[in-house]
Amino acid sequence: MSNSMKHKIKNLLQELNQGLVDREDILKISLLTLLAGENILLVGPPGTAKSMLARRIAEGFESNAYFEYLLTKFSTPEEIFGPLSLTELKADRFKRNTEGYLPTVHFAFLDEIFKASSSILNALLTILNERVYHNGAIAQKVPLQALIAASNELPTSQEELSALYDRFLMRCFVDYVGDNHLMALMQNKGDFAPLQNRLQTAEIETLQHKARAVQMPTMIQEALRHIWVQHKEVFKEDARERLSDRRLIKAVKLLSFSAASNERTEVNLSDLLLLKNCLWNHPDNASKVLEIIKNTLQQFNKQVPVDAVEVQDASGKWVAVGTSQKQANLPVVQTSRLVVAIKTIVQAKKGSVVKGWFGSGTEADPLQVTCLEDLLELAEPHIGQKGYYFVQTADIDGSQVKTWNDIVFQGHYNGQGFTIAPKSGIWLFSSILSNSTLNDMKINNGGLAKKLQSSKVTNCKTNHNLLEDIEKSTIIACSADSYLISNNATNSTIKNCLAKYNLIGNGADKVSIEMCSAKNRLISNGVVKNSTIKSSSSMGDYFIVSGNSYEKLQITMCFTSKNFSNQQCPSIANSACMNGFQANGKTLDAAQWKQRYFENTMGWDFEDVWFWNDAENRPELQYVGVGSAQPQAKSQNPQEGMEDLLGVELRENIWL
Repeated sequence: MSNSMKHKIKNLLQELNQGLVDREDILKISLLTLLAGENILLVGPPGTAKSMLARRIAEGFESNAYFEYLLTKFSTPEEIFGPLSLTELKADRFKRNTEGYLPTVHFAFLDEIFKASSSILNALLTILNERVYHNGAIAQKVPLQALIAASNELPTSQEELSALYDRFLMRCFVDYVGDNHLMALMQNKGDFAPLQNRLQTAEIETLQHKARAVQMPTMIQEALRHIWVQHKEVFKEDARERLSDRRLIKAVKLLSFSAASNERTEVNLSDLLLLKNCLWNHPDNASKVLEIIKNTLQQFNKQVPVDAVEVQDASGKWVAVGTSQKQANLPVVQTSRLVVAIKTIVQAKKGSVVKGWFGSGTEADPLQVTCLEDLLELAEPHIGQKGYYFVQTADIDGSQVKTWNDIVFQGHYNGQGFTIAPKSGIWLFSSILSNSTLNDMKINNGGLAKKLQSSKVTNCKTNHNLLEDIEKSTIIACSADSYLISNNATNSTIKNCLAKYNLIGNGADKVSIEMCSAKNRLISNGVVKNSTIKSSSSMGDYFIVSGNSYEKLQITMCFTSKNFSNQQCPSIANSACMNGFQANGKTLDAAQWKQRYFENTMGWDFEDVWFWNDAENRPELQYVGVGSAQPQAKSQNPQEGMEDLLGVELRENIWL
């Protein structure tokens, strides 16, 4: 397809928008849907130009035989499909004269479609899906490119209409013009100039051929699968929201047409945003669907060099590299902004570091952990102990793996909030070696690491024990349903963490604990020495239980429900025990046991650290556990010379 096709579509969109007010986005969605040969439903109150939009878009095509009708419960099949042929009836054959009616046109608009009778609706099912009209004994092929329907309301409570409703891939709200466009509407004379950029039949056929050849890279497939899985999870209690296999197939087709019309050979991340109008049934859930898609796009987003150039490798594969990184053996074909799919970038690097993996292992282009096989390969030293950067792109279930080999890891792993379910009760990593980072990981039915040394763990969560032993490490904003650290902690910092049982199981030496909370105890046993605990809380029988002794332990601005220790602690300052209203070594009257005393007399920070729980009549930490110290998104803090791939793609996508 020539470069002029994309420009022609852009020019056509500008022409279609002339004479209309506040309808640009709807025009884009509708035109793409019609190009893809799919059906669209416009939902909105009367007087919002839905029929005008349908007529206007149909005019943008050279072959635009058009049929329009307002349906009511009294409408008959003759009004839509044509009258019965009297000649055929005399010959004992049932046949309609369909010429000029819906079965013979390229575009149709049916207003108030869900008010039609069952006989009309049943005939529409095969027309909309298979493009076939059963005209008596004949299965008549229908040349319909697309049907645009409109309704003031959706059939979300009418089960008999669900099959028809599912045949509309796109659902789009058409509301009254916004307040900021009222002046433009007052001045609009509704003049429509003849279109100069109408799409020719040959051009549509070429676009269809290009769309069939469009590829969906593995990364984009993973992103789409993630959207599908998250949709099922979010709406598992809502019977109205179900995604059919037909909808998935049609969605992939739409994405292919988006890529082809943007003169790409692969679907990219930006195309997935078009699904916001495809994946909801009830209008109340449209915003939730958009949130699922946005979250997925951010998880799969990455940074790319600013002002990248497009090149071709020896196999003819399109690649994108920064101008400063251009390889001499890759001939430059054209210079432009990066307008390629995310997989196009990493496919050319496949095998450059680790055979069979995507990514180069750098922070800007991490190795992609896409499945269980990738995860298990981290046990290989040449993969898991080379200091590479890894990013997880999907949930991984390893619960059925019979033999879980020890994984000794050294590198940087970003779980992106996806879940890993190892074999029940085992540690995902047997050891984390020095200078490693683990971020945003979720472990089900197992622990993160048995041993952590000179490394950093941030924003990780488990429903088991998170870690067993840590040394010279930093743990920030993590959560565990049992122990955060089940054994020892040495020379380490723990901040903003939450344990639903005990924070540390067996002693601490040279440990700094700050803004942490345990539902039972901060430290449950062992020697505690050379350590500080600040602005932390526990709700068990003891804040700390020492099996042996305390040495140089300082507790400052902490809260416990019953007792601080089972023996005398060396230093407790500005702290409080709810048992007997003990605060800073004094017994308070109930009238004094208020935020004011803690804030003004003991100096606690109720702006950033604590808040007062009125229902429980006690102080609580504002932020503990996963998310309490969430790092900024890459898009908010891009690296120098880098920019977000998604942002580049969105700028170049004519439909967005």
